[in-house]
Amino acid sequence: MRKRSPKLPKPQEYRSVKMALESYIPMDEPLQVGWRESLKLVPNIRLSSVTYDIRWSVDLYSGGYYYAQVGGFGEPFKSIPPLISYLLLHLNPR
Repeated sequence: MRKRSPKLPKPQEYRSVKMALESYIPMDEPLQVGWRESLKLVPNIRLSSVTYDIRWSVDLYSGGYYYAQVGGFGEPFKSIPPLISYLLLHLNPR
């Protein structure tokens, strides 16, 4: 029996995350969007930008799974509010 191929996130998931990022996260550069595959060959959509000279990115996986990376450190999330809180906490200028 053949395994199903992994899917990209649904368009409404992508729109929700993009709108939340653009609304709450200050950005020095415009938001960059691209399709990629993880190390385990799972497709995802990556949103990335720079805030206060810190590069950050958010990977969207199918099923409402998100992975945020600020600098060299990352953390997984299952919903958008903790994702935004994490980014605001780590991108806040000291």
